[in-house]
Amino acid sequence: MNMTRLVVHRRRLGLALSGVWLLLTCGVILLRADGCGWDYSTDHSVRFNIRDESEFARLPEIPADLQTDPDRMFSWGEDMAPSYDEEYEEATRLEKQIAGAWAAALAAQAAGDLQGLGAQLREYLELTRGVRETLDKQLQEHRNWATDKLDALSALAEGSPRAAVISYLQARTLFDSGLSPQEVKLALAACKTDPNLRDNAAYLEAAVFYQTRVNIGYVSFADVARDFPKSEKRETALLMSALTLLKEEKNSGGHSPLVNGLISAEAAKQIIKSFKRVMKEYPARRHYYDAWGWIAHTMLESGDRGGALAEYYRMLSSKNDLPRSEAVRSLKLVRRRATEQDLARAEQLISNEPDTALAYSYFEIYNFATWHLCGRSASLWSDGPCRASGKAELERIAAFANRMISRYGTSRAGPGFVLRVAQANLELQNNVEAVKFARRALSMGAKEHQRAEALWVEGEGERRLRHFDASRAALSTLLKENPGNRYTEGARRLLAMTLEDSGDLAGALDQYLALDYRRDVAYFVDVLMPIDQLAAFVKSREDSPVINELNYALAVRYVREHRWNDFRSTVAKIRALGLDVDDTYLERRNNYSRYDRDHSAPPKLIETDPKIRGVRQQWLQQDLSTANTIEQFEQRVTEAQGDEAKAEALYQLASYEYQGNLQVYNPALWGGLRHYFLADLLNRGPLRMPGEPAILLEYMQKHDQAACALPLFLDVAHRFPNTRAARDALYSAAVCHIRLRDYNQYWRQVYESGGRAGPMMVTFADVKQAYPDYRFPRGSTGWQPATRTVNGGPGWAPPPKKPPKVTRWRKLLNAYERTLLILKPIIEKITTDIRTFFGLLIGVGAAIVSTIYHMLCAGLAALGFWLCSPEAIRNVQLFCAGLSKCESRPRTSLDASERCLDLSASSSSMRGFLGRCARDEWVEKGKDAIYLLLQLDESGRSAFARAAVAGSMSMFFFLAFVIHLTQL
Repeated sequence: MNMTRLVVHRRRLGLALSGVWLLLTCGVILLRADGCGWDYSTDHSVRFNIRDESEFARLPEIPADLQTDPDRMFSWGEDMAPSYDEEYEEATRLEKQIAGAWAAALAAQAAGDLQGLGAQLREYLELTRGVRETLDKQLQEHRNWATDKLDALSALAEGSPRAAVISYLQARTLFDSGLSPQEVKLALAACKTDPNLRDNAAYLEAAVFYQTRVNIGYVSFADVARDFPKSEKRETALLMSALTLLKEEKNSGGHSPLVNGLISAEAAKQIIKSFKRVMKEYPARRHYYDAWGWIAHTMLESGDRGGALAEYYRMLSSKNDLPRSEAVRSLKLVRRRATEQDLARAEQLISNEPDTALAYSYFEIYNFATWHLCGRSASLWSDGPCRASGKAELERIAAFANRMISRYGTSRAGPGFVLRVAQANLELQNNVEAVKFARRALSMGAKEHQRAEALWVEGEGERRLRHFDASRAALSTLLKENPGNRYTEGARRLLAMTLEDSGDLAGALDQYLALDYRRDVAYFVDVLMPIDQLAAFVKSREDSPVINELNYALAVRYVREHRWNDFRSTVAKIRALGLDVDDTYLERRNNYSRYDRDHSAPPKLIETDPKIRGVRQQWLQQDLSTANTIEQFEQRVTEAQGDEAKAEALYQLASYEYQGNLQVYNPALWGGLRHYFLADLLNRGPLRMPGEPAILLEYMQKHDQAACALPLFLDVAHRFPNTRAARDALYSAAVCHIRLRDYNQYWRQVYESGGRAGPMMVTFADVKQAYPDYRFPRGSTGWQPATRTVNGGPGWAPPPKKPPKVTRWRKLLNAYERTLLILKPIIEKITTDIRTFFGLLIGVGAAIVSTIYHMLCAGLAALGFWLCSPEAIRNVQLFCAGLSKCESRPRTSLDASERCLDLSASSSSMRGFLGRCARDEWVEKGKDAIYLLLQLDESGRSAFARAAVAGSMSMFFFLAFVIHLTQL
């Protein structure tokens, strides 16, 4: 990698690492969802670009990272703009280098290798020069650490002892590690007596106090600067002294009167004076531009936004890139909040400084009015008020430039302010005025960048006025005088648009080839240019580095036109790449190997290495096969005899076209996204040439296979309407329309807007109307007209088999079966009714039988009760008579407690309390009954037994009577 590219990567590393995943996601293609799908626009194109012509003509804004490449307008070109993958890899590599240098420095210090430490620190500072803290939040701290330690290491050359230097290095490490101030103080003790390190130690002591407010020695950077007037630390000490004043003033709420939370004007004057002292005593040194930026910041903090703006514009006009970059970043934040009064004050302060005024005017035009105020694509995306505000800003800048011219005259003001008026008028679409002032700036002797910008404005203004010869002359002069700087790409783009608008397609294509605008080149050679004009263009550019790609584009166009001799002669001129040129890329990307290559896939579908540009041999082989096959079909059509044969031959030719896969596609131009590009172009434009939509439609009809086959199918149906092939051809034409209606984004838009492919629209209804007896195939999806099959199977369902001859007996049997079918519902109805009737009879009979049964049972139970109950009563009476003759069981005399119970009103409760409960009473009664029964004689016991039996039978008969009576 050359040094220029390394510097470019180093300067952009901070931004690249912080936003690398966003860049990788977006890539070269900006995917923006809109109403019709995805947006495949890119900045490296004219037609396939989201920007409009007013933005193409816009000069570049001042970038925040000027050090990337200050002399180039766009980030394009093989040497200067690597792919995002390459940029990420380079940024990662450089990040590892920085981390490695830092780790090596720490290791060298730990090992006591002071020489190696110095080398690693110098490498670290060189690697991180210009890199912002987006890489590492501690980047600036590490740079300060490295610078301070290098200052200390320089004491070795002045005779300081090695131990003293190591002592200071350890103290600095302790300080950066956040250890206690006392530990830093102890480490500094060994080096404070060394005359070459006293200033370093004093500065570190002041730094400790600045951060921790702990006094270990010096407490003021101002004292360090005073006591060590010749020290290398004095510049930094003066800067830190001013920063200390600023910090204290911002943090002291009552120390000075505050105005809206900002520092006071008096304090700001003192702080600014301190920063200016740094700039005065150390011009163009390490902290010169830091102090300059802090001056502007202090003005801003004191409420003087106009003064801060003026200071930032002074920084912007500097010849050094560091203050200019810082000014752009700061203005992006500050400029939006500026009022008219702030701008008036800023203009007043810089009115005596022409260089600053010119920088201010340029920034206002291209960094604010046309970018930060309304967005980069203001004409496309901003609303009315936003555009009005941008217009007001441009008019204000034009008025300011005019005032400068009136104030100083053209001789003193120079051509710069005249050019600013021209640029503002160009943005305001005042093209006549823009051209007038641009020419005036040129006549005043504009040089270098001013002359280039004046030619730019003149060329674009004349193009808008459609003065194409004058525009071409101005832009050609611009390109001649600026062959390889930041104006080259933009000037070529404007010149290409001018040539195209004037009808010089060949000249425009030359510019697109020089720009390497691949999509515009693809659109020109594959779509826009007539084939004979393209052939003449290719013939006159045989020494072009892309002659093989141009010849291949012409050869593919010849295939579409069926010009076989021209095709073969053109193919013979192409130097194709080898068969294995993409194998290494594919093996790495897709685990692909040439030994297991899928030979069934069309060669134009196989992925190729995007870094290797050229024509693949496989493509030529496919195109030669296609040309030979189509030519053979055409010969069969010519040689066929009779309508049927001619119709079938032409039908087979149309079928081959329909079933082809990327037969006339050019993978060298489009990279697999052709129809997305063209659909986006049709949807949004710009379509610059008259009749360009029709040219695009004609191209698509010759490119997409179904559209190519459609006229041939219709030709068969119209020329040979009574042939068998005509029916299938008309049906295939309807299938072509169905396929194209949802084939890709372009054709979807065409059909949705009411358009179509081919000479006429054909539907299945049209096929049925033309051939009423035509039997349609099983489906249109998967229809293969050449073999008349569907998805590899038969195109039509087989016809039903002819039924066998019916015999007399079979007829009688069929009649019998038909009769049964008719009578079956009737028979089922009658059977159901009979079953219902007999069910009803059975139910009634069962009810009668049940009633009679229960009546008989109830009668028998009543009879049994009537017979048994008298006997039971008589025996009970005999038993009672026997009992009356027996004596009662004698009782023992009651004890005192029982007598008490007999007398107590709550005898039952007392009995329970004394253990005499109801259970005992029942036991006594049982004993009494047994005593009586034992006294019965034989007749008494017999009466007792008969009474028990007769009583039980009476009770049984009574219950039976009741139960059967309830069932009636």
